Amino acid sequence: MTKFITILVGVLFSLNSLGQLSCDISQLSKQDKLLLREFWTKFKTSINKKDKISLAALVNFPFECDYCTEGVMGDVKITEKQFHSKQYKIFFTSKLQKEFDKDILDIIEPNYGKLQKKCSYRFAYVSIDPSNGFEGQQIFFVVEKVGGQFKITSTWTVA
Repeated sequence: MTKFITILVGVLFSLNSLGQLSCDISQLSKQDKLLLREFWTKFKTSINKKDKISLAALVNFPFECDYCTEGVMGDVKITEKQFHSKQYKIFFTSKLQKEFDKDILDIIEPNYGKLQKKCSYRFAYVSIDPSNGFEGQQIFFVVEKVGGQFKITSTWTVA
């Protein structure tokens, strides 16, 4: 009986681990793919028009950002008020706009959150090109389904 319980626990653990691996673009339903493309279209339009009101509708507040507040290390939760006063500017960059010719489904990657135990997706762009003395910098955005639509829930940098 003990062996059976041990095997059962092992199988359940394995299934749980495999379930985490299914956080995959190919596993998205047709509806979710449509919703992601709708998000991407609205995101591009908001940024191209520099419309912080429509952009704010695509963000789940407060969102985490590790580079939004100078002099503060680590993730900072950005409120909607902070977004409207200054933080919206992090989205209005020409380097991000260069990504808009791409299909969102070609550039997003799974982003399984171990703490939240849920699937989200991320996309990135190069914000500072590599040079001889610097390896460059990328900015990542995490997109999750919130209230039936995809929204940005966090952003961070890697240098």
